Amino acid sequence: MNYWGIELEKYLPFSTVESLVVLLSKLWYGGLEKYGIQRPNEGPFTLKKKYGKFPLIDSSGTYNKIKSGEIQVLPGIARIHGDEVEFENGNSHQFDTIVFAT
Repeated sequence: MNYWGIELEKYLPFSTVESLVVLLSKLWYGGLEKYGIQRPNEGPFTLKKKYGKFPLIDSSGTYNKIKSGEIQVLPGIARIHGDEVEFENGNSHQFDTIVFAT
């Protein structure tokens, strides 16, 4: 999605590109909230200007793996006690390894 936005920025105003990319993202990915992923309040190009990075959701089919349940999105980590992780929602689970924790 970001590639097309970068290309469109050569021909269209920033605000138009930002709106198009957000709309296309919503159409492509649908509602991410049901998978535990909150959409940023600002568009990807605004975030790039502010923080120097694009938000990323799909790397090597990550989104499809989340939809299929192969990858589970969990709330923020409150505490880690050995191999037990307590989450901000009060639930806890045991893990051998933490991967993709951002």
